[in-house]
Amino acid sequence: MAGENISYDLVQAGYTLRLDLLDNATLCTGRYTPAKSGAGITEEGLREFLEIHAITEHLNDEGINLVVSAATDNKPVSGVVLALGEAMQPGIDGWFEMIVPDALVDENDEEENELRRYTRVNFKKIQTFQNVEADDPIGIIHECSDGVDGITVQSKPIPAIPGKPLIVRYGKGIFMGEDGKTLYANRSGRVFNSPEGLSVENVYVVKGKVDYHVGNIRYNGLVEVTGDVLDGFEIFATKGIKVSGIVGNALITSNGNIDINGMNGAGVGKISCGGDLALKYCNDTSITCAGNVTAQIEIRNSRVNCLGTLTVTKGAFCGGTCIALGGLEATIIGSKTSLPTAVIVGVNYNDYDMIEVLNHSLIELNEQFAAAPPNQRDLMAFMTERNRLSTQLQEVNSHTYENANPKVNVIKIVHENVRFKFDRMASVTTDVIKGPVTLISNLDESEILQLQMSGMPITADQLKEALLREQKEQKEVAGGE
Repeated sequence: MAGENISYDLVQAGYTLRLDLLDNATLCTGRYTPAKSGAGITEEGLREFLEIHAITEHLNDEGINLVVSAATDNKPVSGVVLALGEAMQPGIDGWFEMIVPDALVDENDEEENELRRYTRVNFKKIQTFQNVEADDPIGIIHECSDGVDGITVQSKPIPAIPGKPLIVRYGKGIFMGEDGKTLYANRSGRVFNSPEGLSVENVYVVKGKVDYHVGNIRYNGLVEVTGDVLDGFEIFATKGIKVSGIVGNALITSNGNIDINGMNGAGVGKISCGGDLALKYCNDTSITCAGNVTAQIEIRNSRVNCLGTLTVTKGAFCGGTCIALGGLEATIIGSKTSLPTAVIVGVNYNDYDMIEVLNHSLIELNEQFAAAPPNQRDLMAFMTERNRLSTQLQEVNSHTYENANPKVNVIKIVHENVRFKFDRMASVTTDVIKGPVTLISNLDESEILQLQMSGMPITADQLKEALLREQKEQKEVAGGE
């Protein structure tokens, strides 16, 4: 039977020779044992015995010479290769090559030394996120091969076992290319492999918590989490994130809208939102949002950068800083304990940060120049750099935005020690301001003006225009009298 080893024995007065056919008869080894008396085997006798058993090709002359030499010296020898055929090489089964990279793989991993790569374990990388856009290639189906026939030491062919073709099942979000072997995505999302086959999914639902069983998430689509997001984990989703539970000091990032129940950032948690952000509350969290931010209960001890309107519908904005280009509306601003609170409205936070950097650079430049010994001061270089920084500062200060609204609506109360900045005017409250009231800077931007509360769609500029008309009418009436 195929696969069984075969042995042939030659017993003579002066010796015993055994031939063993191994590995499907593709290998012939010899074992020579001399007797106490009698002539040993000759090369001719050895080759004749091989020929009797049809072992005439694929002979190993070195092995034959070794047995003959052992016979001459009257010594035993075993395991000598006398003939060597060719093993059959089975065909390779068809296989699928995934060509979409894992979004969670650190691009710098390959540059690290081998010891660090194999001793450092990221317990938050549990899954793979192979994200695609429409028309991206997903993978290639490689055909099976026929294999290579083998031959025994007795010159019998060993037919190759051909590889099995691969049948790839695929469903929604995937189509076969014209070459009949490349799969493509017909929508953006994550490549998902299930018992039903490959698909591209654009909604990923985590039923429960984001913890060490789920790991970090980087998803090309919408992510929904029915439970909490534990400390230290990261979620990135291109089309939006919804968390029904509480988020700890995690990193939450999306190009779309974000809707979370609440967040306790512990000073390190961050939300980066490319759309609108809705939440019940957040504490000690850094928020950057390209749209509107709406909190139901409160925002406490947080930094909020917002290119839309910041709204706290039922509670307070207290502690920390908000920079809201589209203005702020809150039930309460600040706290009874005078928790330091800064409200900056009508300003783009990118501009605000750049102005801070440029002002700091100007101060540092002046200090360095003043501190240098007179004989080491380069006045020309100093003036050139100061003019460059001043020009950049003027350019940033000249930026205008259609949705800029340096306006604050307060429904109940503004506590003491709240620092307001309306566009370029700054002021700190020393007394309580009771609502409902709208706060804007006065016409010459020298102090806060309190007006009857109006909706946020009515801008500060519109209110100032109305004040100018009112003043003009009053002057006209006074002049007529």
